[in-house]
Amino acid sequence: MNAIAKNELSITSRYVRNVVFSLGGIIVILSFFLARKISKSITKPLKQLEKVIYDVGEGERNISEEFDDSEVGMIGRKFKEMVNTNLELSERLMAVRLNEREAELLLLQAQINPHFLYNTLDSIYCVAIIHGDDQIAEMILALSNNFKLSLNNGEKYISVADSIRRIEEYMKLQNMRYQDRFELHIEVQPEIMVNKIISFILQPFVENAMYHGLEPKLGKGSIWVTGKRAGKNLVFEIRDDGVGIQDLSKLETGYGIRNVKERIQLNYGPEYGVTFESEPVKGTTVRITIPEKVKGMEKHVSISGD
Repeated sequence: MNAIAKNELSITSRYVRNVVFSLGGIIVILSFFLARKISKSITKPLKQLEKVIYDVGEGERNISEEFDDSEVGMIGRKFKEMVNTNLELSERLMAVRLNEREAELLLLQAQINPHFLYNTLDSIYCVAIIHGDDQIAEMILALSNNFKLSLNNGEKYISVADSIRRIEEYMKLQNMRYQDRFELHIEVQPEIMVNKIISFILQPFVENAMYHGLEPKLGKGSIWVTGKRAGKNLVFEIRDDGVGIQDLSKLETGYGIRNVKERIQLNYGPEYGVTFESEPVKGTTVRITIPEKVKGMEKHVSISGD
């Protein structure tokens, strides 16, 4: 009996040992595959990230790698977003540099073209004088003066006096065309004539008054250009006795007028600008308000000659 019990105990012991070893083996195998899977889930995005970093370092611009939702994958996605953002910023910077280069080329071209233009106009003027066509000669002279004042040697600011002269030359040309239909009245305080203002902010409103106010009107019409010092500001008004404008919103949203308003606010600040008043049949008044002194700009300039 004793021997039988020992034999059964031995069999049971071997069975338990085999079961333990088998379970241990299964656990080891499962642990191996599980560890491999976990390792793969970590190493795969790491290898992807390594590849992306290498490709970017080699100058690759199109990143096609897709990352999973793991923590490493999240780092990869953020890196990809950063690369794409930097690429977009680089492209914008390149576009800005190209635009700057184009602007430089245009500026160089603009410095050449006026000389050709002036020489051509002078030649036409001389031919008109030789042939005794005084009216054509006068028109060419007025046009040449207007161009010279408009270009202003590429300067951003112009004296009030030169700005008024530009208007006078412009109206002289228009009166030759329209047979003296328009009268121009200048009422600007002499003491502000030497003040500087940004170029080309008065004449567009004179042109607008002529084409939209006076041209549709029967008979003659007048334009008044006034300018005065008001506290620390300069106030200019362009007034006409034309047909008036019913819808001022159309006037304010026109490209030329909008351009002037934007340049005034860009150069002087949002508190400055242009206002409009108009009545049908009675005419239109445009009021331009700018500061008399601008930081970083000399107040007085010499007035250019003819």
